[in-house]
Amino acid sequence: MSDRKCPYCNEHVPSYSLTCPKCYRNIPREEKNMKDKDIKESETSNSVSKSVTNKTLVLLLAFIPSAFGLMGLGQIYEREYKRGLTFLAVGLFLFIILVMLINSFSHVNGGWSFITIGATILVGLVFIGTYLIQAFDALVRSLFVVN
Repeated sequence: MSDRKCPYCNEHVPSYSLTCPKCYRNIPREEKNMKDKDIKESETSNSVSKSVTNKTLVLLLAFIPSAFGLMGLGQIYEREYKRGLTFLAVGLFLFIILVMLINSFSHVNGGWSFITIGATILVGLVFIGTYLIQAFDALVRSLFVVN
């Protein structure tokens, strides 16, 4: 292991040291063993694995929390705030209305039960449709849009 010199104070610094023993400043590391080609390949493989991880996270955020009304988290993660917040507001609104309608089954008597059941089915279908739209949007954008 050869010694090198500190670019700040000109002190001899061992090759394994990250800081200068005299001025305690960080010493730039020299990577002579790796070729430029190896560096580029490792950066490319790291970016590919990060993008795969990011796409997986986007899809998980789009599918799992959305079943509980938290739609649009995949879009928010992808920094599409307007679209994500719109899905989030609509999803929470529909989820709250759906829960309120389901809870009202035990309190409704007579002919109103038919209307409550119909409203619950209608809101449920709209909720499922919104869920599928936001999940498809997150899927298409994460798989086919190049960053």
